[in-house]
Amino acid sequence: MLFILINLTLYFISFGVTQFYNNKTYKYHEFNLMIKNFESSLLSTLIFEKDYAKDMNPGTAETVLSNIESNISLLKKILDHAEEKKADLKTLSELLGTYKKKFMILLSNNNQISALKHQWDELFEDFYQRSDDIAQKVDNIIGMAYLDGDYADPMYGSFAISNKNMIHALSEISLGVNRDLLLYDDEKGFLKIRREALQLLDKERKNITALAKNTKNELFTGLSAYSEKHLEKIESLTDEIHQLWKNNTQISSELDAVRKGMIVGEKGLSSWIQSSLDDIK
Repeated sequence: MLFILINLTLYFISFGVTQFYNNKTYKYHEFNLMIKNFESSLLSTLIFEKDYAKDMNPGTAETVLSNIESNISLLKKILDHAEEKKADLKTLSELLGTYKKKFMILLSNNNQISALKHQWDELFEDFYQRSDDIAQKVDNIIGMAYLDGDYADPMYGSFAISNKNMIHALSEISLGVNRDLLLYDDEKGFLKIRREALQLLDKERKNITALAKNTKNELFTGLSAYSEKHLEKIESLTDEIHQLWKNNTQISSELDAVRKGMIVGEKGLSSWIQSSLDDIK
């Protein structure tokens, strides 16, 4: 009888231990699956963020923000199942929150840059059209004088050169902004182009203003007034775009640091759960 009781006791102890380890193994496998889902979601977020950095597509930005929310939700579920890793999970959660804030700042800056570029494009197009119309009128005046066997006032030639130089300078600024600064992140090249172009614009603005004062010609006075009104706007627009680009450079650096921190945190969780599963085995 005693022998039977001892066997039954050992059986129940063995059964209890087996159940305990089975439950613990199930818990860790379930937790491991959650971490794998989080890892996959986080990787997807980072990939979409990199894609957004290349094309600045609003749809891609929405996907990044949606994925971040999914990551936060997954992390909350993980926290409910891993009280012993609460400190690490809290750190990871804070990093995700910081990542979201930084990305939203980047998104806001890019939206502002797009709006400023739109203003710049409109201003450049308007300036170009006005300049082209004036250039055609000057060419007609010079051509008609030639047909009449006469010579047009040399001031028309000087005006035409100044007019073309202004358009050339504006084109250089446009290239500097879109190619050097925003595409290649070449701040030094952008600043050099911008400085030289603004110097040329200022020089030709003064020339056209002088011609307008000396002749009172409507073509000269019209372009002079327009230049005085809009050239300052050109400088301020490129200043604002440049400042936002600098802000984005800083934000991108901070995003990179947060990104690395999240990857380290996720890898730490994966290593911990794998080690725990190995210990059970």
